[in-house]
Amino acid sequence: MGKIIFWALNIYEFLIILAVFKSFMIYFSRGNRLSYFITKLNFVDTLTDPYLNIFRKFIPPAYGLDFSAMIGLVILQMIKNLVLNNLIIN
Repeated sequence: MGKIIFWALNIYEFLIILAVFKSFMIYFSRGNRLSYFITKLNFVDTLTDPYLNIFRKFIPPAYGLDFSAMIGLVILQMIKNLVLNNLIIN
């Protein structure tokens, strides 16, 4: 059971990183052929935004940069360490 939770958290971590890259791709691909590919990645926002919105309430963007993904990844790492230490090892 612990390994399933651990891998689910790994996949969610990857989706958050993909959402960050997607936001950069939107900025740099205005009027480019990448815009079609970016529209296919809208499911990433629907999966990660509920979690990241928790942090966006407390940490506003600074100079146009959203730090909620970084804080969210740190919290996920802490949860993964708890799962790894308590469920998988025992």
